[in-house]
Amino acid sequence: MQNIVEVVAEKYKSIKQPKPEFHVFFNDHVNNDFNILFRGIPPNSDYFAAGVPGSFYSRVLPKGSLHLAHCSYALHWLSQVPKEIQDKNSPAYNKGKIHYTGTEKYVVKAYFDQFQRDMDVFLTSRALELVGGGLLIIQMPGLPSGETMFTMTGAGLLHAILGSSLMELAKSGIISEESVDSFNLPQYHPSMEELGKVIERNNNFTVEKVGILNHPMKDLPFDVQRTSLQVRAVMDMILTEHFGEHILDQLFVIYTRKLQENYDVFDKQIRKDADFFLVLKRKFH
Repeated sequence: MQNIVEVVAEKYKSIKQPKPEFHVFFNDHVNNDFNILFRGIPPNSDYFAAGVPGSFYSRVLPKGSLHLAHCSYALHWLSQVPKEIQDKNSPAYNKGKIHYTGTEKYVVKAYFDQFQRDMDVFLTSRALELVGGGLLIIQMPGLPSGETMFTMTGAGLLHAILGSSLMELAKSGIISEESVDSFNLPQYHPSMEELGKVIERNNNFTVEKVGILNHPMKDLPFDVQRTSLQVRAVMDMILTEHFGEHILDQLFVIYTRKLQENYDVFDKQIRKDADFFLVLKRKFH
């Protein structure tokens, strides 16, 4: 956020205009500890800060109150798990898996349909909050093309190993297979083509800039322990809510072992990650 403020301030300086005052609203779910966030803000920061609790899949601010909105690595999280993949009578029922791999037609469609609905709500909500001509900056993980299988990405491989680790716990009797069958991750990683179609259909924004970021983590060698800790930090709450906290230590012992066993799979030539960067402009209508 400090980088954005500095760039805008520099722009005003270049056109010999006084620097405006900045008011930054940080948004997260209601169970987020905003005190931790606020303690991380430098005491002499160039902006006023406020926390806004609530899902960004809804309105969180008054109409026309923003000039710039920024969403970083969050939009691949869906508002909910698609209902079809939890329905035993549906062709999209995702038995034995915790996510989609890209080969199950009905499962992938259920996830994509949920993503489309969520993105439409997100874009419409931000369009109402932004002034005409305001900017929406999005960074999110995705697929480099519609032809790339999700299991060929870093996230897809990590999800597959997590699912395999849960099934190993189930086979040992620590959790039931039914509990694994009913657990699915609410994530969808779109291709740029899919993302573009959703934005076009929403019709509230023009696409000003699109790019694929060179994520700094990609230049680091694959580290099993670091990766296991990162996945646990991200998945801790959702796993605890479904299975209970008591399984986590044993689950991630298995997970770490499986990461080590599949070390070669994470070679950069196999892992086809993409991190999208988009700048959208709010239409004047």
